This record gives sequence, C-alpha cells and structure tokens, in this order.
Amino acid sequence: MSTLPHLVQRLEQLDKSATSPDTQLNDVLECLSLPLQWLEESPTLVHQSAWKQHVWHVFKDMVPQWTFALNSSTHKHLVQNTLYLTGLSDSIQVAMARISLPVLLECLATTQQHDVGLDTLEIYASSLKSLTQLTPLYGQHMPGNSVRFFCALICSIPGHLVNAFGIQYGRDVEWFTDRKFYAKLSRQCADHMSETSLVYTQELLGKMIRQGYEDIVIESIYTSSTRNDPHWASVFEQLEIIASPEQVIRPMLAYAKRTLLSKPNHTIASVARNVSHLLFEKACSSSSNDTQQPQRRRRKERIQEFLNMAIFRLVQSSWADDTLARLVVTIAVLAEGCHSEDTMTDATRSMMVNYAKRAIQTWSDPVFLKHGSSREKHYMTAVILTLIAYLDVQDVQISIMMETNLLNSVSQYFASGDATTARIGAVMAEAVSCKTDKEKPLNTTLLEGQDRLVELKGLVLQRDAFDKEAVADLSTEAEENTSEKQDFVDEDEEEDELDPDAAFDTNSQQSDSDKDDEEEEFEAYLMEDESDDEGLKKEGSSKKQHKKPVFIRDLIRCLQDKNDPLKLEIGLNAAEHVIRRKTGAGTELSESAIVLAKYLISFPETYEIENYQTLQRNALVALMTAVPETVCGFIIDEMYNRDTSDGQKQLILGSISLAVRELAGWSTSTAATAATPAIANHTNTSKQVGTPIFVSKKMTLQEPKRYKNRLSGLAGPVFFFPLLVGWWEGTQGLIKYWIGNNALLTERFIMTLNIILHSATNTPDKRKIVKEYFQFISSMKYASISTHTASIKKAMLLGIDTIISVCYSGQEVLLYQDYQAELFDTKQWLEDVLEQADEPALHDLAVGIVVKLSQIALTATNALVTHA
Repeated sequence: MSTLPHLVQRLEQLDKSATSPDTQLNDVLECLSLPLQWLEESPTLVHQSAWKQHVWHVFKDMVPQWTFALNSSTHKHLVQNTLYLTGLSDSIQVAMARISLPVLLECLATTQQHDVGLDTLEIYASSLKSLTQLTPLYGQHMPGNSVRFFCALICSIPGHLVNAFGIQYGRDVEWFTDRKFYAKLSRQCADHMSETSLVYTQELLGKMIRQGYEDIVIESIYTSSTRNDPHWASVFEQLEIIASPEQVIRPMLAYAKRTLLSKPNHTIASVARNVSHLLFEKACSSSSNDTQQPQRRRRKERIQEFLNMAIFRLVQSSWADDTLARLVVTIAVLAEGCHSEDTMTDATRSMMVNYAKRAIQTWSDPVFLKHGSSREKHYMTAVILTLIAYLDVQDVQISIMMETNLLNSVSQYFASGDATTARIGAVMAEAVSCKTDKEKPLNTTLLEGQDRLVELKGLVLQRDAFDKEAVADLSTEAEENTSEKQDFVDEDEEEDELDPDAAFDTNSQQSDSDKDDEEEEFEAYLMEDESDDEGLKKEGSSKKQHKKPVFIRDLIRCLQDKNDPLKLEIGLNAAEHVIRRKTGAGTELSESAIVLAKYLISFPETYEIENYQTLQRNALVALMTAVPETVCGFIIDEMYNRDTSDGQKQLILGSISLAVRELAGWSTSTAATAATPAIANHTNTSKQVGTPIFVSKKMTLQEPKRYKNRLSGLAGPVFFFPLLVGWWEGTQGLIKYWIGNNALLTERFIMTLNIILHSATNTPDKRKIVKEYFQFISSMKYASISTHTASIKKAMLLGIDTIISVCYSGQEVLLYQDYQAELFDTKQWLEDVLEQADEPALHDLAVGIVVKLSQIALTATNALVTHA
C-alpha cells in the first residue's frame, strides 16, 4: 500500500501528463481512473491540496478538451465519480463535494471567456445536478465553519447556469430555473431535517428566503415528512434572524389561509394548531427551571412579534379578512398555552387584553377612521372581536369598556357621515353588547340585510382555539404528504438522459412530426411555368402562402412563430403599418399592446431580414405613440430585466427617444412629407408682389392647423419618472443587472433623458422633470464607477445645457429662483471638470455652460435688485 505523500506525488504527475499538449485519450482516462482507486485505499487523499488541484484540471482542462469521449456511457462514470465516490463514507463524499462545487461554478463563470461548447456545458450542468442529490448528507457532515459559504454556492447554481446557457423566454422547463430548483432543494432539505442538520437547514432555507423564495420554502416545510419534528421551532427562530420576521410570518399565514383552509376537513383550529407547532412548538410550563427562562422569554417575544406583524402590518394586505383574523388569534392562543380545553393561562389572557387595547387604539385613531379603507376597518374590527371572544365578561367590562376609548370611538363612527363606516361602528357596538349583555343585546337596525356584517359580528362568540372537534392529526397529514413527496422525487426519474451509445431504432423512435413530413413529400403541388430562375419563382410562391396581417391578432401570430423566418419577415414589415392603422380604432391595440411589445423586443436576430432593426424600432415607436400609458411601463420594465440583452436595451432607449419626439411633434417623417409638395410645386408658385388688402377665406383654411402637444401629461409619469425609478433601484442594489455598469448604455440612458427633457419644454411636467434631472445629475457628478467616461460627462453637460438654453430660455430669473442651489453645485462641478478635461469638445462645452451660468446669475441678481 502506497503512502499518502507518494500518492500525492503520483497524482501531480498524472495531472501534468494529462494536461500536456501532446497527451492522448489513454493518459486522460488513466488520470481519471487511478485516483479513484487510490481513494478506496486512502480516503484521506481528498483532504490534500493536490486533490483539489486534480479536480480543477479535470473540469477546467480535460472535460472541455475531451468532451466527446468523456460524455460517452463508457467513460461518463469517471467524471461522475470525481465529484464524489458513492462507495466511500458519507463524510468523505461530502468532503469531495465541498471541493467539486466551487470548481464547477468557477468553470461555469469563465465559459464565455474560453468559448466552451454546448456539450461541455451539459456536462457541467449534469455534474451540478448530481451534487444537489447529496443534500441529505450535507446537513449531517458539513463542518460548521463551511456551512454558510457552501449554502451560498448551492443557491448560486441557477444563476450560473442561466448565465452560461443564455436562457431566454420559453425555457422555464429546465430543472435549473429558479423556482423549480429551489422547490426541489428546499423539499429535500426539509425532508431530511434532524437535530444534527439544524445549522445547515437554517442557513440554506434562510438564504432562499432572503432571495425572495419564501413561499416555496414555506410550502416545502409544511408538506415535508418531518413537519412534526419539534426542532422546526428552532429553525424558524433562526430564519427570522437570518431573513426577517415578516419574510417568514407573511408567507406562512398566506399559505395557511389560501392553501390549507381550502382543503376539505381543514378547519381554522386544525390549521392553527399545525402552524403554531411549526413556529413555536409547545409552550413551556410555568414550573420550568431557571435554565429555560431565556428560552421562554425569547419565545414570548416571538409570539408578540407574530401578533404585531399579523395584526398591524397585514392590515394593508388585500387578503386580510375575518378568516385571517381568526387564524392569527387562534395561533397566538395555542402558542401561548391553555390550562385545559376551554381555559386560558393568565399569560394568555393578559396577552389578549393587551393586544385588544392596542387594536382598539388603532381602530379609534381619527386618521384611521378618516383615511382607512373599508377593508382595513373590516379586518381591524374582526381582530378586535376575535380577541374579545377569548375574554371573560368581567375583563371586557373593566379592561375594554372602562380602560379604552371604545364607546366614544363608536360614536365617531356613527357620526362619520358615511353609511359603510357607520355600519362598522354598529357591528362593534352590537358585538360588544352581545358579549356583555346576552339577555338584552343592542340592536341598531343598521345591520338588517347585511349578511357579511352579521357574520362579522358573530366573531365575538367564536373561540376556535377551544374547538374540541377540530383537533389536528399531524401524523395523518404527514401520511397524505408522502404520496406528494414520492411524485416530487419521481420527476427526476422521468428526466433520465438517453444513452448516446445505445442502438437507435428509427421505426420506434419516429415522431409524429417526422411522419407528417414524410406525408407532405407526396402531396400534390401546382406546377410552375419553366423559367431560367426557378429559385426566385419558388420564393415568390412561398411568400404568397402567407397573407399580410390585417389585424393585431394576425400580427401577433406572425411574430410569435420564431421558427418560420418568412412569417417573421412579413409580420415585421407590416408591423408599423398595422399599428398606426389601428391607432384610435377600438380597443384591440390597447388590449394586445403588451403581448405585441414582448414579441417585438424579443424578435430573433438569427435570420437575415433586410433592415430588420429599423423595422423593429419603427414598430416599437408606433406602438408607444399609439398607446403610451398602456405599454410604456412594460417596455421600461423589460429594459431593466436581467434577461434583456444589451442590444435590446439599446433598441428600447432609442425607441423611447423617437416616440417622445413624435409625441412632441418633432417627427421627421411629417416634416419630410410636408416639404415634398412644396418643392415639387415650386415652379408653379408665383411670388407675391405688394401688400395684400384682403384675406381670402380659402387661404385662411389652407393655413396649417395647430395641434395639441400629445406629450403633455405623458413626459413625466409615463417616460421620465419610470426610467429614473429603475435607475435608482439599480443604484440601491435592488436590481442585479444594472445598466449603470455599462458605459455605452449609461450614455444612451442619459441622452434619452435629455431628449425627454428637451421635448417636455412646453408641458406642465417641465418643472418636476428638471428637478428630478438635477437630482440625477447630482448623484452622477462624483460617482466612483468604472464606466464614468468622458462621453458620459458630455451627455450630462448636454442635459444641463438643454435646461439653460431650451427649457428656461428667456426665463433666467425663474430658473435662478427655483434652482439656485442646484446651479451653484453645477458650477462648482464644472470647475472640477475643466481641471480634469482632456478632450477639447468636453472642455469647450463646459466653458460655454459656465459662462451661461454666470450670465444667468448676473441677470437674475440685477432683476431682483431692480424689482426690490
């Protein structure tokens, strides 16, 4: 048996031989197979740095160079076993996976630089998929100091694969798309959660929640086979720290209300017991020793945070109603604990009184009474009545009636002057009366015929936590979820890859489309006249088979068929004409505008269509000028979408610029059309001599008409402000793929803002736009980003010059009064630009603006002094 240093030396020699320029396939296979044999003899080899170097050479050098050979069924297992060897112990397999995962991700990150083939990417993807199958072992054997880093790598797999494969629309069937990947991963993690895997489970699920997939995580936990495990309370406690309580509580309640309560035989009490068990487990007894005091105190704080979130923050949610109120209060009662099936503990009763007072304080707030929506008042009323339902009559009379302002608030609801608000006050008054005086309850007659409000009033007598017939059977539900789990696991078995070396039976594997193609070969066709150029005749006859679209729906059909270049060409050529013809004619265009914009933006670039970029841009311009309020928001969102290419973003910015100019009346096509007849009729036009003494009515009618500025009311809310919203989100890190990291896109973005600024000169939005533009420029002046080039500075200077020379031309005093601080800061920045300017054009432009600013300050000062 060889010693470990000797194996390390031999491994280095094998790697050197297999990566040499004159290596052969046998050398590569030997380099892959021998180390696997050594691992069976000496598993500790994986802890040596030489093994990590070996894995790097395998996936970085050997796999791309020998993809065809290593992808065959004969040698595929060698690459698979290099990731982790199933015959070894679980801890060694995890150690191998810890080395393989970062190596694979690094190889994927550099694929675009080395022009890696699709077959190689498929090997990388299948290797990453194989590593995710060890999720049950990661939690058991992952070292504590490596858990956070490893979980971050696991969660980055979808992003790396999407970037490598260049996913576009319609590829949502891949296993590595975000939602499918995280659903499977979270389900595996939840199904194998145990006491030893708590740290790994908390970190992995917390990472997913922070990335915005909390709904997937909650569903996976609730449907897992380990959902009865008491350790879930510890997991959720850490999840609230890693992410936030809102990111845990909100999706949990949403899933319980929308999914669980919709199932048969699921009541509020049973669902509340399950949720309470997951979030808080069971209450600690009051006789617990001192070692459990911090645990009890932390648990009480979590329950209070749960109520704060569910009552006072979810009140603005659209799905907050009386059902949610009952569910929330029942969960809190069961979590805090009860003496028996119908008696609460003193701590629970005190908590109910406290939150009933706080809810009444919110309900009584004059601001809430005046500005709160009917749904918010309905939900807060439901919460108060549900809390009061668990209190004794004496507690209601003393703690609620005497210590709160409930009675005066009911009078304010009656005196509000709104019938709906008055009925809410009647519900509260009659419900409290039913609780305190069962013999002669109050009847305001305002609720007659209001079944929904009568049901709301009945909550004061509803105590779901003490429902004896709705005791949750957790084990039964776990068994029901077993079949779901089996179906979930079987999805991978259906995705097994075909053996590339297996015998292929053409008869058995023939698809329906192939059979249809064979039948089409024998179909009769019309004979053409003989000609020397038969190719052109065939092309012409094929074009006749597709009609030019007339309606918007026909145009969409042409553009959505990305496998038919002829239909795409016909649709793109007709797009602008169809859109402009349908402008203002019915609702067909507005109803289909977003779908049409999607296909225009994602128009494939793989076909050689003459002037397709111009046709694509003109169609988008026509669409944005036809229905700007409907489609512009979607188009701007697409520009900030990470799946949108840089070319498509350039297209969108250019189309927005042209659309704004056309709406403002600066369309070049109109000017050219108007100029053509004037030139053509120049010879027939006689010069006017003398002064006319009368004006013909015919001449008056022939004068050009004045049209309304269509950009008025659209420049700011439709174009300028939405563009800046996406920009600010990118600066704050809310958008992963920010256009500010690209110098060319940044320059084009600023120039687009400049065009909107110029075109909005005579619109009511001018002042707001100029204010926002100054703030935008202020954030860009000293931005320490690598893309801050001279062209970007020049674009910024052009925008400032537009404000001075166009927007406020002849209004220097008003400009100085409204933006004195901004003008001063701009002048200071321009002085810095002059010191650093290398290009003559940039220097001259900055000098010109400085001179104009000085003249504006002097003119405004003199005017103000004269006026004073």
